[in-house]
Amino acid sequence: MTPILSNFENLDLLDKALTQWLSINAPFGIFATDSELNILYTNDWFKKRVSTDGQGIIGRNLFAVFPDLSGRGFDRYYRDALLGHSRVLSHRFHKYLIPMGPDRAETQFEKMQQSAQISPISIGGELVGTVSVIEDVTERVHRESELHFQLEEREKLLVSERSARELAEENIRLKGSFEALRTEGLELLEFDRIREKMMHRIITSQEDERKRIARDIHDHLGQQLTALRFTLELLKPHNSDDSDAMPGIEKACEIAKKLDAEVDYLAWELRPAEIDDIGLVEALRTFLAEWSGHFNVRAEFNTFGLNGPRLHPDIEINLYRVAQESLNNVAKHAQASRVSILLEHRDNNVVLIVEDDGIGFDASEKLNLSTIERGMGLFGMKERATLAGGTLEIESAAGSGTSVFVRIETASFAE
Repeated sequence: MTPILSNFENLDLLDKALTQWLSINAPFGIFATDSELNILYTNDWFKKRVSTDGQGIIGRNLFAVFPDLSGRGFDRYYRDALLGHSRVLSHRFHKYLIPMGPDRAETQFEKMQQSAQISPISIGGELVGTVSVIEDVTERVHRESELHFQLEEREKLLVSERSARELAEENIRLKGSFEALRTEGLELLEFDRIREKMMHRIITSQEDERKRIARDIHDHLGQQLTALRFTLELLKPHNSDDSDAMPGIEKACEIAKKLDAEVDYLAWELRPAEIDDIGLVEALRTFLAEWSGHFNVRAEFNTFGLNGPRLHPDIEINLYRVAQESLNNVAKHAQASRVSILLEHRDNNVVLIVEDDGIGFDASEKLNLSTIERGMGLFGMKERATLAGGTLEIESAAGSGTSVFVRIETASFAE
């Protein structure tokens, strides 16, 4: 008996069957765009779950149909896809790609939790568009959350049972130990408060010292360099006929001009006025532009949800310094050609993401080193994130760039 897949004609039938299955029966969403990001195709899974009629979006621009994509910074991933790069989006940081309601009603999530991949489409070696694949992971995330809750409850029950048994067996001894433990706990809390207060004073002192140094550099060294440039310029007319002296004077003028620019940049970097005057968003935007021009690295800044009241000053300055230190590390070590910053406020949480396409490093190994071995930069970034009431995570691997994530929950705003 001849196998059903023994000839090309039957392979074509299989290809058509697989294409039909992806279009009608696939348990995940697919949509494709052309090189102008106009939607050309959606499968049935996707059509059933978007808020508008699936057929009604064919031929329309992706960001016109789903404007939230651009506001959340996903437009840069589609630009990357049109340059030939794929991007995998985890629900852990992005939650979802396309806003859809969850398939099941008994869930804690208002939106479907999604894992997604955005990839380029090429025909005959020519890049012609993008394809996005969306997987609904709401059920899995919901089960993981329930399992985590059950494990916590079980652990609490085991702890309670063990405590009750120990209390029954060693009641007399524990009575004497209770006060000692209580005192030790209070001492630890007090130590933690003192440490936090000291770190706050150190950070405040650092900022004050940055202001003073920046002011001194600008007022004294900057003025002296300006005077030096002026003096050198005055020498040029008097030595225009001196072929031996003029090259040296021209070279000295060039060096003085470069030093003047470097000193201005250093003073501005130490304490830019924008952080005090116009807030974190514009200060970051200005710093990134200045940094990009200074180090000749292409940079992109996106923000979402921070058009209202400004964040508390402590949060603003600490987030600014984390971003600044991240960019300094990029300039020193990453050999990157592109950097992006995303600053987002959603559900009273503030997220700062700094990404580069540089050479990367082994983040887990680096973070496990001592403070001296890994340097004060990473330690200072983590301390500043903690002082802002948040957490800092770094994702990186050799050859895969680096991403710095700072998440501040229940962020406070200035009164």
